[in-house]
Amino acid sequence: MKKTVFLVRHAQAAEPEIAQKDIDRPLTAAGMRDAGLMGRYLFQNYENPEIIYASTATRAQETSELVAEQLKYDRSGIALSEDLYEASVRTLMTLINDVPDRYQSMLVITHNPSLTYLAEYLSKSDVPNMQPGSVCILEFEGLRWEEIGEGT
Repeated sequence: MKKTVFLVRHAQAAEPEIAQKDIDRPLTAAGMRDAGLMGRYLFQNYENPEIIYASTATRAQETSELVAEQLKYDRSGIALSEDLYEASVRTLMTLINDVPDRYQSMLVITHNPSLTYLAEYLSKSDVPNMQPGSVCILEFEGLRWEEIGEGT
């Protein structure tokens, strides 16, 4: 059975305002548009992810809601995690490895540079820096979630 991981970098965020925490930066108007377009693209070209995880950063939450809307995914089912903000590759791998095997696909919305590093780690390929609003789709044939790892 195939497992699919959609790695999504949040869409374009506003520059921080004076005294604003990084975690609180919202999407720009262009970021909102791009998140919706990304969700529509995924809906039209791939089977919908069965579970969505997102960082608790405002820009990641907003991206997840806009993507989910286009995927016709119940937004209340988005799993928000503080651990995904400034997550390490190890943290992201733990998330993937802990997905219940009843799910065949997952979507993770978080931040760089960890997202790009994770894509490189899993694929053993040179992955270009993931830009805001980009997605990397990785497929794993014949593996359980707990078996996914470096180069698989």
